[in-house]
Amino acid sequence: PLPNDGGCCRRQTGGDRLVWTGDGTGRDRSLSLGRKEAAVAHRGDITFAAGGWESFGFSFTATQASAVAELIDHRNGRVRTLPPLPHPLLAGRAMWLDDDRVLVKAVARAGLPGRSFRGIDDRSLEHDPGGFLAIYSMRRGTWSSLEDARIASATLVGITGSEAVLMGPDARVWAVNSGNFSVRELPRPVQARNGGVSRILPDGRIVVAGGVTQSEVIQAIDADCGRPDCPLRDFGYGGL
Repeated sequence: PLPNDGGCCRRQTGGDRLVWTGDGTGRDRSLSLGRKEAAVAHRGDITFAAGGWESFGFSFTATQASAVAELIDHRNGRVRTLPPLPHPLLAGRAMWLDDDRVLVKAVARAGLPGRSFRGIDDRSLEHDPGGFLAIYSMRRGTWSSLEDARIASATLVGITGSEAVLMGPDARVWAVNSGNFSVRELPRPVQARNGGVSRILPDGRIVVAGGVTQSEVIQAIDADCGRPDCPLRDFGYGGL
């Protein structure tokens, strides 16, 4: 009951998000490998798995992204819980940088598949998944992360030297330094593409396949070229 309002009542809701840092205990089954589009990386007999999403059935179907991170040891089948990701990951990719560090790139999306799982006050029961990049150090047992709007929708292509190469659906390509998280833009592919897969070769070339892409290519002078003898360049043309 509220004073001075005729005795009317109203519902108040609230809550705190509890983050379990992980105590290194083991179990027999991986949670992350049972979720869709989790970030997974293999190194020898060890698999890192984190994030992904799963659906729940109530009076409607709801979907929730996960921040759980794990190490699966295939020699004995045991699963070790790691500290959770800095944010829930709806979909993403992971790659080992070396024996100590694993890199995770989440991909931002407009929303969860289907209907998001929300509380009474319409707040997400987890943070809305974004396109962060994070690195976990086994030696230190901690995450470091980068949130940059330029790379939020980009996917992880591969690792070359100390840099992670990312490609966005707008045909922009980025390199992120794994030591200081500096971001630099690389030359773009000719045609914009959405979906599909991309991988980096040892010599630095990127292979892209699948998805939907522009079907036409035109030749034009680059508007950023200020020389009198600017060469013609290939540009992707038209919708995807």
